[in-house]
Amino acid sequence: MKYILISAVSKDGYIARYPGDLPNKWTSTEEQNIFKKDIKSCFWSVMGRNTHELSFNLNRKRIIFTNSVNKYKTINKNHIYFNPQKESLKSLLNIIKPKHNLCILGGTKVNDYFLKKKIIDEFIITEEPIEFKSGLKLFSKLKWNDLLNNHIKFGLLKKQKIINKRGAIYFHFLKK
Repeated sequence: MKYILISAVSKDGYIARYPGDLPNKWTSTEEQNIFKKDIKSCFWSVMGRNTHELSFNLNRKRIIFTNSVNKYKTINKNHIYFNPQKESLKSLLNIIKPKHNLCILGGTKVNDYFLKKKIIDEFIITEEPIEFKSGLKLFSKLKWNDLLNNHIKFGLLKKQKIINKRGAIYFHFLKK
């Protein structure tokens, strides 16, 4: 099983202009199509409560990070609430037994959790050619440009391709 972080960012490294800003309002059709394809490789997705509520999907298997529970709580056959401050992710994974990859879909706090644990195997990030100047960052402490320009320091191989005429770039970082 791999941990795969999938996200879209603005050129200046933001995943949203404000809480509640849906990516499909500012990302390209090409990015959205690639996202749908990439997410199919994952058995479970991990996201924060806000991300879950903004893109509710009853049919996708989701682990939803939230502070509202002390112990993991099964909401339905596809949704589990999980408090990473109260339980270990390993204990939850032992219960759900994911068959394939686990997608990390944000927001910032969820991305930070996995980055801090150093368990992200792949970063799949599409950079859209727009700037927000402020908003919600991909990571709270690691700047997008630092990952982009210093990927070797982080032990990552980088592949990239331009996906549309506007210049959106699809980046795929892999652990060496």
